[in-house]
Amino acid sequence: MAMLLLPTLVLAQGWKSAGGNLDTAVKGVGLEDKIETTTGSVVKGVLALVGTVFFGLTVYAGILWMTASGNEERITKAKDILTAAAIGLFITLSAYTITVFVTGSLRA
Repeated sequence: MAMLLLPTLVLAQGWKSAGGNLDTAVKGVGLEDKIETTTGSVVKGVLALVGTVFFGLTVYAGILWMTASGNEERITKAKDILTAAAIGLFITLSAYTITVFVTGSLRA
């Protein structure tokens, strides 16, 4: 379990040459900055959408729980929705963090 929580750095030969080949391929087309800008915009948009969905699920689960009036079935449903939303948010943020780390390692 501790291995999953500790960041691990994996070094492989050829990472910098692969990035250099991509730069060489794109350089003649004039899209050097456009690819990074477009990719960044898409990632920001997807993350904003995912954040909105998780916020909506959290609000829905909160309202469901507060209006349950002691009904155990509705409380359990609200808890399950909150748990699923928290797990989904953790997975999404982890994927974003890993992506930022890997792309940062490739640029260095």
